[in-house]
Amino acid sequence: MDCSIFEEIMKNCSEKKVISRCKKLIKKSELTNMATATALSELAYWLYIYGHEEEAMQVCIVSHIKEPEPNKINYNVWSFILYVWGLEVYIYHKRGEEEKAAERVAAMERIWATPSGVWNTPEIAAAQNKLIRSRLSFDDATYREKVEAAVAEKDKFMANDYRFTALYDLIGNAATGLFPQLEERKDEVEKVITEYMQALR
Repeated sequence: MDCSIFEEIMKNCSEKKVISRCKKLIKKSELTNMATATALSELAYWLYIYGHEEEAMQVCIVSHIKEPEPNKINYNVWSFILYVWGLEVYIYHKRGEEEKAAERVAAMERIWATPSGVWNTPEIAAAQNKLIRSRLSFDDATYREKVEAAVAEKDKFMANDYRFTALYDLIGNAATGLFPQLEERKDEVEKVITEYMQALR
């Protein structure tokens, strides 16, 4: 990745959560391990939460690394990259750029169909991921029970941790239109996104 983008972001965005992740990525910018991929996804989402949409989109573009070869995919890394791509799709939808959104969703589907084991095939991988997507419920995606339990215990840190994690599903996954239970409750998903982002700011 080009580290100069993270240096530029630090000049324009002063939030601690943004700065800390930029520094991590400058030190280790190769998207080959879970820690780096996690830092990149967190940076993209915190930028969006804080209203830095253009910078968030720049991070999304940086995440467009070469798609993996069959049986060489590391889902510990790619799961977080896909959350970033989902945020990119979400922003494209907000901007009315549906063709770009569709292109990125198609790329996400290619990753989900990439075999991860010797006995796997693209068809089996695609079917497995479709089944997983069909099982993600609105309640699971919102982490609502966990958020409310943390709030009841006056544990703001945990409540916000659950809210942030939920955004990976509510934005990163739901934006694709490939998660049936989230698609059915699109308006409710959007309300929770707004609620959680306001709480996190």
